[in-house]
Formats: sequence, structure tokens, C-alpha cells
Amino acid sequence: MARTQEQAELIYKLGLLFGPLYDTVNNPQNHTQQTRTRVAAAFVNDSPAFFRSVRNFTEGEVGYDYGFVMDAVHLSVYQLHGKFQHAAILHDSVQLKQHLNDTVERVKSAILSIPTDAIGVFDANTPFATYTYIKNLIQTTSTRLVYIDRYLQATVFYRYLFDLANTTNVTLITWEEFKRKKQEWLTLMDISRLYAAERTVSHYRLMTTTQIHDRWLVLDDRLFSLGGSIAEAGHGNDFTLTEIPAIPANLAKVDSVINNAVELFGINHPMHP
Repeated sequence: MARTQEQAELIYKLGLLFGPLYDTVNNPQNHTQQTRTRVAAAFVNDSPAFFRSVRNFTEGEVGYDYGFVMDAVHLSVYQLHGKFQHAAILHDSVQLKQHLNDTVERVKSAILSIPTDAIGVFDANTPFATYTYIKNLIQTTSTRLVYIDRYLQATVFYRYLFDLANTTNVTLITWEEFKRKKQEWLTLMDISRLYAAERTVSHYRLMTTTQIHDRWLVLDDRLFSLGGSIAEAGHGNDFTLTEIPAIPANLAKVDSVINNAVELFGINHPMHP
């Protein structure tokens, strides 16, 4: 398994580990004092298995030992274990959720601090392998995702964007309506509208412009140039995904597209068309 895929798997396992605890704070009406205590106890019981997965990853690159990342993960989770000694915390949804968010963010940041090779050239007619690689890469994003593509397709939402971290701000930029096929555009708007309803203006922005020449993908502080649309990656032709140094000159190309685009949905236009 590629290091990028292993890293994405750890983020997924992190979500599984914390999921039941989040359920107690997001759906308090479904839990009693006893069930909350049992969920906390199950979390403590399941933590060592997660630690083993993290340790395997930190020691999995020949010539490197990211033990300091393991230490950071241990410390963050054990601090949360300590909070459970105060029974009142389990019944204070607001305070518990804050502790959960803080812990998840620290653990996720620690895991994502380990560098991985994220540059690929994918052979033609390998759509699943290409999709898996890109999906794993995108899933590690925690703060910012920008995707610029003249032919943005509705399939991108459910293939790549449906399970992003809640903290990730998503910006999608595509050609204006008059340059798109009518049915493609209508389908894109339908799915974008649903996505906007759940992600809200605080974490989703849809924009259009005619000033798009290249496809760009920004994932946190990393910048990629794409040799095709991720919606069709691996279908029929070779697909390239190249990491570009995220220096000001390169980021300015992306910022230029954003600054010249028109917002259809976002902070300034909260009603999706």
C-alpha cells in the first residue's frame, strides 16, 4: 500500500474511533448516562488498536522514524482519556464536543505532518487505480481544497468530496453556464445545491469564470497541476498529477483565477441558484 493511501486510511480510522463519541454529543436525545459511559469505555478500549496502526505508519519508511508523531498522538488521546475521569464531562455536550474537536485536530495534524510521495503518472484505462489514488490524497485535506476545472462534473461531489473533514473549506471553479452543455450544467447545479445545503456558506464556495486554461488542485498548503479532469481520470488516456512547489509565484496563478471569478454560492451569495 502506498504511503499516501496508508495516511488516508489512518484518517479514516481516526473517524471510526471518534465517531461514537461524536454521536453522543450530536444526538444527545439517543443516549443515557449509562450509554455515554459505555461509549467512553469502548473508546479507551479501542484506542490501542489505533495506536498500533499509527506506530506502523510512523515506522514504515526505511531510514526514517517518526516516533515524535507517535508521541504526539499518544499524548493527545491520553489527555482525552483523563477527561473521562470527571464523569460530568460526558454529560456536557458542548464541553465534550470542544475536547473532541481539539483532540481530533491535534491527532490529524500530527499524522498529516509525515511527508508522503504524492506525484503520480497513471496509465490509460486504469480508472479505479487512478480514482483511489486521488481520493486518498484528497481525503487527507483538513483546511483548504480548491479545484479549478473548465469541465467540472457533478460526479466529482460524490466521488471525491462527500466525506471531507468538516474543517475543510471547499472552493470549486468552472466555466460559466453559456460555455457548458445545458444538461451537464443543470445536473451540476442540482448536486451542488444539495452539497451546499449540508456544507453551508462557511465551508463551500462555487464560482465561475471564462479565464481558465489549466486544471489546478490545492490541498491545504500543497499545489498540484492535473493533466485531465479528475471526473474522467484514467479513462482512455494517461493521467498526470504533478505536485508544483507552493511558492508565491505559482500560488498567484490560482489566486488570479479565484480573484477574477464570479461567486454563485458562498459568503457573498448564500442563496444557491
